Amino acid sequence: METFIVQTVAPALLQYVVELSISFVSEAALAVYQAKAQEKLARAKNLKDVELFHSMDAFTAELISVSDSVIQQTKETLKLGEQHAPLLRLFEDYKFLNELAKWLVLGQHGEGEQARKSLETRMIATLRGCGTKPELVTEFEKTFFALIERDIARNPTLAHWRQEASLKILSCKLFTPEQLQHALIRYRDLTLKFCDILDLASLPEDDRHLATQKFVLRNFYVPLRVRVEMTALTEEDLIKLELRRESERLQAAGREKGEQENLDRVAVGERLQQNSHFVVLGDPGAGKTTLIRWLVTAYLLKMKQDVDFAKLPDVKTLPSRDWLPILIRCRELDTDSLRGGLDDMLRQTLKKAELVDDTEVLLVALKQQLHAGQALLLIDGLDEIADHTVRIGFCKQLETVAVSYPAVTMVITSRIVGYREMPFKMGHSFEHLIVTDLSKEDKDEFARRWCETTELKDRCAQATADLIKAIHSSDRIERLTGNPMLLTTLALVKRKVGKLPTRRADLYYEAIKVLLNWRAEVDEPLDDREALPQLEYVAYEMCRRGEQRLREDEIVALLEEVRVNYANIRPLHKHSAEEFLKILQRRTSILIEVGTVKRDGLLVPIYEFRHIVFQEYLAGLALVRGHFPGHDKTKRLAERIAPLAGQLEEIEGEFAISENWREALRLCIASCNDDDVDEAITAILTPLNTEDAEKTARPRSVLAVLCLADEPNVSETVGNQVLQQFVQQMGENDGRGGVRTSLDTAAMELAHSVWAEKLQRELAQEFCQREAQVRWSPGGLCGMMGEEIIFASSDSSSEIKKLIEQLDGTNESKILMSSLTIMNIALSRHFPTDLVPVALDKLSVLLNQSNARDQAVVWAMGWLAVNEEKTTELAENEVSIAISTLLELEEFTISNKAITPLVFLVTIDTGIVKAVKLLTTLAGKNERVRIAALGALAKIIQNALFKLLSRRYPGLSLKEIIAHARIAKAAEELKLPPEDIQRRYEDLAQQFGLILEWKQ
Repeated sequence: METFIVQTVAPALLQYVVELSISFVSEAALAVYQAKAQEKLARAKNLKDVELFHSMDAFTAELISVSDSVIQQTKETLKLGEQHAPLLRLFEDYKFLNELAKWLVLGQHGEGEQARKSLETRMIATLRGCGTKPELVTEFEKTFFALIERDIARNPTLAHWRQEASLKILSCKLFTPEQLQHALIRYRDLTLKFCDILDLASLPEDDRHLATQKFVLRNFYVPLRVRVEMTALTEEDLIKLELRRESERLQAAGREKGEQENLDRVAVGERLQQNSHFVVLGDPGAGKTTLIRWLVTAYLLKMKQDVDFAKLPDVKTLPSRDWLPILIRCRELDTDSLRGGLDDMLRQTLKKAELVDDTEVLLVALKQQLHAGQALLLIDGLDEIADHTVRIGFCKQLETVAVSYPAVTMVITSRIVGYREMPFKMGHSFEHLIVTDLSKEDKDEFARRWCETTELKDRCAQATADLIKAIHSSDRIERLTGNPMLLTTLALVKRKVGKLPTRRADLYYEAIKVLLNWRAEVDEPLDDREALPQLEYVAYEMCRRGEQRLREDEIVALLEEVRVNYANIRPLHKHSAEEFLKILQRRTSILIEVGTVKRDGLLVPIYEFRHIVFQEYLAGLALVRGHFPGHDKTKRLAERIAPLAGQLEEIEGEFAISENWREALRLCIASCNDDDVDEAITAILTPLNTEDAEKTARPRSVLAVLCLADEPNVSETVGNQVLQQFVQQMGENDGRGGVRTSLDTAAMELAHSVWAEKLQRELAQEFCQREAQVRWSPGGLCGMMGEEIIFASSDSSSEIKKLIEQLDGTNESKILMSSLTIMNIALSRHFPTDLVPVALDKLSVLLNQSNARDQAVVWAMGWLAVNEEKTTELAENEVSIAISTLLELEEFTISNKAITPLVFLVTIDTGIVKAVKLLTTLAGKNERVRIAALGALAKIIQNALFKLLSRRYPGLSLKEIIAHARIAKAAEELKLPPEDIQRRYEDLAQQFGLILEWKQ
């Protein structure tokens, strides 16, 4: 609680500063005060008050001269009597005012700090002399100047005036313009060197060609994009943001379905043109620091008028300003700097930049740029301030800076989680931006820049093409390259190995090796034998618990368990659990701190794997190598994984293996010894005696097929067994177009493996064996796989031509598979228009009343014709086969609108009669078949009445009598005169034999 002394004197002093600032900035008043200052200086020269005016400059004299009237105004405004304001009498002492002026304008500079101490000493002595209680004096000493500093900072006018006054006296009193300019040039050169130069010796690369060279950021930088959140984020907003981040993280790992939100991606430069205060948020490795370095490099190159400025990516989006970038990295600030003001931050930054000798002159020069609005203030790594209390105070100080320097543009970066868990959020018009993942085009641009810099000139073009192809070679790699750090990791893997491994397990292993040695040139190498067993142990336990994050104490406990349970692994004892965790976070970024959580009243750090696939891979590796809690050395691998494959959860109406283990088990099979593969996959495929096989058989089959997709060295016998059981699990919702079920998903993954054609054959065989009404699932899935294979190739058009050529062959299985694939490509509207007539002609000659094959052929012909509106001439027997084949499907076919495509198989001139003749025989069919037939007729004759009949009158057949009530209803629906409807019915009756009541 503030004492009476503070409550009375602090407002008095503030009132004094207010009056002082108002008077001082008035041009008319300034002339008067300057005259008074000259008069007082003249007295000093006459040896009067020599001590007072010793070394006093004109600026300080001006401040003192203002005080005469200001003190009286202050007393009158506050209505303080002498008994209430013993300290105010000090204001009549010119020596006291001299110290006060120095403190106000010089702040924490040498003379300013000395002045504050002198003021404090004088005021405390006065209080004691007045008989003030000791405890009140102590409280005054602790709080008074801090409160004054706070209140000045909170008042924009006072804060701005103080900065202006400070710069005026410092620049004219301490340094010459030449000194200031020289210091700025040195600062710019060193800052550009730091931000633009990349030292690849810190990367895990054995290639001396890279490790011994210096490269520039401008050669590597790929423009990042951000999405705009709101100006001031509430706690609820940040929770939603974190939930969205988690959803995107799961989608990136293939663990969660759903589309990314359609949010605009904008350039940071565009936002800089519209706002001046930003907080840029992103995950570790998202490129926040690189973004800051790009801004620094861009504006320093521009300031130097360097021709390379125009070559730097994305600079056209930046505001056309001559900003001096001032970079403050939070990790380099000590506690005193973080708790202090802007001067403290700048001093520590300059000290770290080895500019100690130029600190004071640069401090003045930088503040001049800030005050004039000619600086871009960049604060990198807000979340790296570990102490939340210190971080909050630092943020409040940044807001003060924004008030004190209203013309300054400020950009602050932080991790999303670290920012969310900080109780204080940046306000004062700070806009919040989120760094987005790299787009396909961004990744391609990175590949070009990477290869131009790291490859020899004659290999650059081919290396670029190879890297781009590798990055987009599969969904799993695509998902791994969304952020710049992981993209760089995979580029290094490709450079080291020669290509990106096609097998996921191999890819993840190489990526982890790269990350484990990320700073091998500047830190002691991290031994794989020490790191991997501990990472495996932690990853397994996280999967077992179904967690993606663990508290620091939980991870340390697990790391200590490893040391006890695996005492024979000597490298594990090289570091303590706590030391190893710190090394991991600092060196590798595989396991990273992402925030804090309350535990027993304290904030405890929480950790997660940088990418969830690393957690899943390491958990799978733990199963193979036996590095997990509760490991029983007597059990074989198959025995370890069999119960895990039986853990189910319900997802979108169907049972699936728990996602805790789904990917980990796949990666376990991909990583295990060849001798264990058959037994391990069989263990996944086969329900245990203790399980409900009706529930687990399908999800186990799906997981076993997913394991085959990773191409482990499984025997033909076991592989075929997996495929056969998989096909037997097909239900009516599978293969319906679009990947809707877990079984669809597994088949689509297998389409990119050596087992693809074998599964297609199994599906084709199942298609033939089933009744006509239930063939769609295996046939549709076979076609979906074929389409997936076709469009995964680099030349899909050529592959479709080969598909059509297979229709001329004698292999019934291939003809069937080709027909179903053509049907699916046409159904999804991807069939090349120029190839439709050729395909239709070849398909039409295949109609020979071979039940299953005809069904596939008619489907293919129908959807080709519907989507391209092409027709082909059919003989009467071919039309008959086509119609009768479709009719065998009855209700199932009709519900999928498979009759309608038939109408485009015939030409208007010669096919209508054939089609109508056969369709009119449907009067005896069930109601839904009759409706579908009428719909087909409506398509053929393109007559609105038939469309109306098929939709509105489900009981209608071609033999039913058309009454006057029908005419009235049709006229109402079609909004036509009844006479017009009656005339049309009479025309139709002559062509199709309709029975009209009024003609009887």
